[in-house]
Amino acid sequence: MRGFIAIRLHDLVGAGIEEMMDALPEPKGIRRTPTENLHLTLKFMGEIEGKALEETVLALREIAGETPAFPLSFTGFGRFPAKGTPRTLWLAAEASPSLLELGETVAKRIPYGDGKPFSPHITLARVKTPGAAEEDYINALFRQKPALPGQWVGEIALMESVLRPKAPEYNARWEFKLKDGVESKHG
Repeated sequence: MRGFIAIRLHDLVGAGIEEMMDALPEPKGIRRTPTENLHLTLKFMGEIEGKALEETVLALREIAGETPAFPLSFTGFGRFPAKGTPRTLWLAAEASPSLLELGETVAKRIPYGDGKPFSPHITLARVKTPGAAEEDYINALFRQKPALPGQWVGEIALMESVLRPKAPEYNARWEFKLKDGVESKHG
């Protein structure tokens, strides 16, 4: 399975992001992340099967059982790369001590994945073909203040990413409730 570890966004947060993005005229060269795919990645795993998958599930169960639930809020916008032509537009999550500690714990205790450092953000869109209209869109997005509800993070999920022509499909395979370690397995 091609997977990642994530914090899923509550419906109210997703609806707020969708409303904010709908207020901008969308140029052809930008592809928005479908609302149902919005999430905060704690760690991208890539292809993971067998023993690595079992060890990851066990580690996530332990991490969740040790991690208290915490609030999550959003602070502004960013782009990757920071200079030059952007490829990814994102919404920053507040780098609270609880969120940073969770990201660090996942990185330390799960040896599988892409090895990239944790960056608390939600991918909003990808720039496919940059141009003047796309730059206008990016500038308009960055002028906004993210007036979004916060959310209480009470679980983390091991997600499966199934690549599709228009957009990937994300499915929660396991969900781990924070602090009590109770989880559910899907599909």
